[in-house]
Amino acid sequence: MTMLLSCRGDTVLRIRIFCLIFIALFFFAQPDASNAGVEEFSPGAKTIGIGHSGVVGIYDASALFWNPAALSAKRVPQGFISIHEPFTLNYLSYSHFVPKLGSYALSIASTWMDEHPTQSATIGWGHELIPGFSTGLNINGFECREQTWASFGVGILYRPIRSLRRTLHKSPSPRSSYIANRLAMALVLYNVPLGRQYNHHQIRCGLSYDVMSSGPTLVYAHHFSPAVDSDHLGLLFNPTSHIQVYTGIRNFDARNFSFGGGFEWDNIDVQLSYDALTNRLVFSSSIRIGAHPRRIADRYYNQAIESLKKRYKQQALRQCELALLYDENHSRAYSLEKNLQTYIARETVKIDSLLIAAQIYQNQQNFLPAAAQYLKILKIDPNNREAQEAIAMIRPKVNIDVERWYQQAINAYNEGNIERAEELFEAIILVRPDHFGSKSYLVKIQSYYSKIAEQHYFAGLGYYSQRKLDAAETEFKKALAIDPDLEDASTYLSRIDDERIQNEKQISTLLDEAQRLEENQMWAGALRAYRDILKIQPDHSFALQHLQQLESIISTTAERYFTRGKIAYNNGDFTKALDHFNTVLSIDPSHAGARQLKNAIASSQYGRSRQYIDRARYHVNRQNWRQAIVMADSALAINPSHAEAAEIKTHAATQLDVQSLLVQARAEYNSARYLEALELLEVVLDKDPEHAEAQKLLENCQLELHTQVDVLFNLGIQLYTEEKYQQAIDTWNTVLKINPYHKGALDYKAKAQEGLDILKNLP
Repeated sequence: MTMLLSCRGDTVLRIRIFCLIFIALFFFAQPDASNAGVEEFSPGAKTIGIGHSGVVGIYDASALFWNPAALSAKRVPQGFISIHEPFTLNYLSYSHFVPKLGSYALSIASTWMDEHPTQSATIGWGHELIPGFSTGLNINGFECREQTWASFGVGILYRPIRSLRRTLHKSPSPRSSYIANRLAMALVLYNVPLGRQYNHHQIRCGLSYDVMSSGPTLVYAHHFSPAVDSDHLGLLFNPTSHIQVYTGIRNFDARNFSFGGGFEWDNIDVQLSYDALTNRLVFSSSIRIGAHPRRIADRYYNQAIESLKKRYKQQALRQCELALLYDENHSRAYSLEKNLQTYIARETVKIDSLLIAAQIYQNQQNFLPAAAQYLKILKIDPNNREAQEAIAMIRPKVNIDVERWYQQAINAYNEGNIERAEELFEAIILVRPDHFGSKSYLVKIQSYYSKIAEQHYFAGLGYYSQRKLDAAETEFKKALAIDPDLEDASTYLSRIDDERIQNEKQISTLLDEAQRLEENQMWAGALRAYRDILKIQPDHSFALQHLQQLESIISTTAERYFTRGKIAYNNGDFTKALDHFNTVLSIDPSHAGARQLKNAIASSQYGRSRQYIDRARYHVNRQNWRQAIVMADSALAINPSHAEAAEIKTHAATQLDVQSLLVQARAEYNSARYLEALELLEVVLDKDPEHAEAQKLLENCQLELHTQVDVLFNLGIQLYTEEKYQQAIDTWNTVLKINPYHKGALDYKAKAQEGLDILKNLP
């Protein structure tokens, strides 16, 4: 804690000193207004394209010229070239990133001053002092007309970033998404003379902002100069992830416009821009030297994993920090470092207590127990120098007590105190590597631990197969704590992490659906959703609680409707009873009483319809066609889907003469049985297609039926939303008799059938 406060204090002190120096340079650096050629030089096609300024928004190696603080933004070695004139390399720079120290850069440039060729060289450094705040320094040397002089520049950059790394390190960052990762501000003192003054300095400030998180980006800079101030405005946007286009203007003068574009491919970024004032094309390119930062981060993460396997936790922690330095959103490194920080903090406390105990034993001349404590420390941290040095010092003094401690170790083993026995045996081996008895017992102890690890591992497998991921994770971790080389347990832990991510998404969707259905009193659907959640996570407390509540509600509600249905059944009102029993079964598909009485009603209706069919056959055999039709209609009234009744009716209708059919059809129409009338009229028109009265009556039937289609379809929708799937299907079957191609009825009938199948399969 003291070291942490000290580091923070040093950082604050450095910032204060830097600000004081910056303010001093701002007020006291005196320029010479003689020459301005160097200040007009703009290395890089992109800076020319966005209005001849790179104070902010330029993060390649050319940032050394514009704002050395911006060098800290790129954490890979980079080269940069810029060509302003044919066959001339006008600017060449290189930057190199050193973790925790910052980025260093150097450059050479060839330009003009008062029509005289001028050569310059620059070295610089940029570093992020605190999250979001960077500073930098450059030193320049110039040569023109056999005269040399030097200058320096200082820059600061504020560029707040929100990332996993900064979250882990609890770095202060803006909460607003309108600032983090979108805003950048910079201030630079440029070309401050060192010694003789052959050029004048400038104060440059700039701001860039992403209008939306994906762009475009507005860039504005103002250069304060003793000669003439200048304004620079630019706009950049990315049509694709690899292409960028931009335009800019100086001093808000339309004649001073510029534009250009760039293409990024792997490690090369090529830029080309046009400047209207000089009527010149400028080419530049930056080249990443080495691997992509993400690959570097992956390499450090893999090294951390290897270090962890060797129990070098501190080293693994440092490697995770480096991985996140190169890729601030490396999720695996973030997760590992987060766990390591917690683990190492606990281990540090444990190591401190073990050191105290070891030193007490050592002061009491009890060297073997002291060695045992130091050995525990080395198990936790194999590189602990204090423990290593102490063991080397006390090893000669332990040898005389070996046999006495060996007997104590055997006693501890026989008493079942395995941990104590292991400590003593290992302490003996530490000073007597050839002690056969201790080696033999350690083999037994290792075998014992392997069995315990296997027990935890197989228990974890059992929980995993039951989808109890929390319990499985606990068991696998216990197995790994005993045997870190148990790779299968590590594999299952990774699977559990992946499954948790997937399960969270599925459970979130199912919870939303269950709560919506519950609010709409669609309890069967809600019950099904909660059961699906419990299939994914059997111990999900919210789903378990609501499942129990729903089962109670369903039971109470189902019994209420069942009682009403039973009363209707006893009163002989089978239609009403059937409605109630269907409601009961839509709420609770396993309700035995409702299913039994519904079957009884169906059986009763079957007997009645069977009587009408028998009578219809009797009339068919005697060619009494009109009575046969009446009997078939009676059977269809009981069971609209009765195939034999429909067949008898069709056959009988075809046997009637046209006039008899027309009389029957008119009677059906007057009774508002439009579908039955339609069927008879179609038979009439089959026999006499030109029958005018039949055609007119058919048109009237169709008009009435089309009105009924919408009513019946909407009724089916209402029944469907109430989860009365069978009644909805019967209603849509009527619609399809009227219009067999009704798309809505066909689609919803299929959905209702799916719902009905699911309800039937529920336990």
